[in-house]
Amino acid sequence: MKIRRKFLKASHYIECRISACIFENISHTTKLLFSSRKFKARAHLKQDMKQITGLKQKTVLYLLIAVLIGGIVGIGTFTFGYAKGASYLKADSQSCANCHVMQGHFDAWVKSSHGKFASCNDCHAPHDSAVSAYYCKARNGFFHSLAFTTGDFEENLRITDYNRSVTEQACRKCHTDLVHQIDILAIGELNKNASERVESNACIRCHSTVGHDT
Repeated sequence: MKIRRKFLKASHYIECRISACIFENISHTTKLLFSSRKFKARAHLKQDMKQITGLKQKTVLYLLIAVLIGGIVGIGTFTFGYAKGASYLKADSQSCANCHVMQGHFDAWVKSSHGKFASCNDCHAPHDSAVSAYYCKARNGFFHSLAFTTGDFEENLRITDYNRSVTEQACRKCHTDLVHQIDILAIGELNKNASERVESNACIRCHSTVGHDT
């Protein structure tokens, strides 16, 4: 009987230890799983926060770009409309008097010998190609707008070297036969190159007021 009791006690003790070990293992495993899930949850949360922050930054950046582009387009459209920019794309000489500074020159052109035969574009725009003509319009439009807006210009307007060249070529295009004869008879033809002869016999050198004497 004593042996049996001892055996039963030993068996019970072993069962208790086994149960305790199993419980400890289950508890430890549960803790590990819980910790792992918690860690993963935190990692996902951090990743989500980074994505949200990145989206916010991109949204703000896109918004700023949209506002900037919208502002430029809006101001440009308003300025183009206010300055009657579309009129400069045509060949109507009246558009040159949109700026009051040019009104005197326009009135003088109307009364000049060229008023009934040549428009502003005929004398002040290139004729070799449409690209050159619109480049000239865009170039002059920008610098004229800048000068008239800031007030940084002389009251006695003076033609630039670029526009002088354009006007000279326009004169020579319309009066080719006459100019050709003058160039042939130019003084110093034998000891001057072609560009020097043209400069010395420039049409607007002698006929600067033929278009509009102001």
